[in-house]
Amino acid sequence: MAAPIVAGLALSSVAIVAIVRTGFNALFVVVTYAGLQTILSQVEQYLASALTGLPADFAGLAGLVGLDAGLALVMSAFTVRLAMAVMRRVVPK
Repeated sequence: MAAPIVAGLALSSVAIVAIVRTGFNALFVVVTYAGLQTILSQVEQYLASALTGLPADFAGLAGLVGLDAGLALVMSAFTVRLAMAVMRRVVPK
């Protein structure tokens, strides 16, 4: 009769630990994402301000080859790479 109670308590303690760890990891991901977005938005603003000083011919050529889309792709990939590096350190395998 005591075995099901002990098993239930053990299962509930494991569930509580899993819920707490999941909540902590979710909070950490949100904080990390917010920090990375802040940093990378400042870098993006710096790049945009540097590109606005280009002469009209170079700006037209940059728009023609899709430099703005390329920079957005690189910044997005960099954000994902940083987030994955942080998550490798935090979340155990």
